[in-house]
Amino acid sequence: MTLPLAHNSSPSRFRPETVDIFARVLCVTFYSYFVFRAFNVFLDAFSLTVTLLLIAESLAVLLIITARFPKSVKRSPYTATITIAASFYFIVISLSDGIRLAPVVLTAIIQMSGILLQILAKLYLGRSFALMPANRGVVTTGPYRLVRHPIYLGYFISHVGFLLSMWSLYNLGVYTLLYTLQFLRIREEEKLLSEDEEYRQYTKKVRYRFIPVII
Repeated sequence: MTLPLAHNSSPSRFRPETVDIFARVLCVTFYSYFVFRAFNVFLDAFSLTVTLLLIAESLAVLLIITARFPKSVKRSPYTATITIAASFYFIVISLSDGIRLAPVVLTAIIQMSGILLQILAKLYLGRSFALMPANRGVVTTGPYRLVRHPIYLGYFISHVGFLLSMWSLYNLGVYTLLYTLQFLRIREEEKLLSEDEEYRQYTKKVRYRFIPVII
């Protein structure tokens, strides 16, 4: 279900398409660096944990570069900063130095559960997936009946699995900062989407943003 908006959330001399193209180029650039880092890890030894993280980030990048251009997009410097920082955290995460807190089978199951939720949510969202906060349409079916941001929930579950397998105070700090930024990002997304009456009605039906019964 889609209901595109023709209204831009703030005046700008840049068209939404220009902002989106820049974001996609940036995304591919950072992702390429992440693949390079993962490859260096694999040169030492195969890591299922890193492989699953790579799969999860690959899904996000694929949908970012194939998403349709938005009609309404949030493009303030503040929004751009938190979006970029939250989206490309993986370039600073430690892929090799960490302590395993749980068996690899358990951490892999947790990671794969998060990845499967991401895939399911993205299938329902389709090309409405976005990097910058934007209105590409309102989706209210599938996992979007459970929480308003199931993709972020999928990220969170897979990141818990990764952290249990690659625990360090450094990685914990990165993820703490990441989800602080993610909550700010969600707030910016919902400010924009709330301009849409359909989305306002949707929030009355689906109360939780991120984790059922909690947030």
